[in-house]
Amino acid sequence: KEQIDQLVKGIYNAASGKEAPYELEKIGPEVSKFMQAKQQYYLAKLKEQGKADGEKFFTQLKTNKAVTFLPSGLAYEILKPGTGDFPKATDRVRVFYTGTLVNGNTFDSNVGGEPVDFQLNAVIPGWSEGIQKINKGGKIKLYVPSTLAYGEEASQGIPPNSALIFEVELLDINPAATPAPTQAPAAAAPAPAPKADAKK
Repeated sequence: KEQIDQLVKGIYNAASGKEAPYELEKIGPEVSKFMQAKQQYYLAKLKEQGKADGEKFFTQLKTNKAVTFLPSGLAYEILKPGTGDFPKATDRVRVFYTGTLVNGNTFDSNVGGEPVDFQLNAVIPGWSEGIQKINKGGKIKLYVPSTLAYGEEASQGIPPNSALIFEVELLDINPAATPAPTQAPAAAAPAPAPKADAKK
């Protein structure tokens, strides 16, 4: 409290054109240390809050009979069964999705816009595992614990240790390309030139 009062007093004096009561060269590093300590304290509080909110949410979720829990900690609910194939982790999927925090705040959505494609083994583990539980044309709700999402890292409106909820409609699956069977080349045929990897 005293440090904050001194900081406010210094800002007020500077704004009023008065001389600073301290030598700036000496006080600067102390102010920097003070601000870093405050930031660390605030981040620690956010982590604690995220963990507590997630634990409370998953405890309540266990009473929902429509929800299936997996050994990894991921939970899911089939909102609309599909009729096609189920994707594998190596596939690309085309989806509409909405992501929310457990408090109901939406942090990302492409519903109402264009579908997006994801490589399933290049997204958060909760998505990679969960989308494999719905088949083409279906809709699923994923309940992703923070350990299968972004963990202690904050990301684009997602506080640290946040459990996430996704509603996902699986529009299409593009299987990973399977390598062509190897054949002995004809004696007269030149070796094919190597192909450059396709880029996104």
